[in-house]
Amino acid sequence: MQILEKILVATDFTKSNDNAIQSAIRLAKIFNSRIVLLHVLPSDIENEKAKDLLDRAAKSELFKLRESIAKEGVKTDDPILEHGDHLDRIIRISEDIDANLILIGAGENPNNKAVKLGTTANKVIQKSDKPVMVIQSGKYLELDKVICPVDFSDESIRALENAMIMARRFN
Repeated sequence: MQILEKILVATDFTKSNDNAIQSAIRLAKIFNSRIVLLHVLPSDIENEKAKDLLDRAAKSELFKLRESIAKEGVKTDDPILEHGDHLDRIIRISEDIDANLILIGAGENPNNKAVKLGTTANKVIQKSDKPVMVIQSGKYLELDKVICPVDFSDESIRALENAMIMARRFN
């Protein structure tokens, strides 16, 4: 069994999300994972022409991202475009596709003083039963040390085994 068979990447197409995409690519290469891209649009767009334009633009961006990921040699599933509440859709899709990890950008932080989570990232962390990795804008995924608290339960032993695998894979 793979630790990270499927990584769900919730993207909002902002510049700050580039690091999340690059981090997902790095993780996918290390763990031979598949990436599934997800973008959520609001469901309260009443103008049909505007909704259609947004849908087409979002699909185009998703497929561009998918192509750039494929060029890196990483497998991807069909990108997913959803409408509705971001939190609900991210969590539901992660369950529907049986993702092993939700990867999401931390959100915009114009002052860059500290890692501040955007609303969506914060809510996903709180509500998801799946592991969530939040990538800060301007920072790339690097693991030098892995901290794994244990209480000797079956769950913490499994977490320790996974932490050891991650530490080995990241050297």
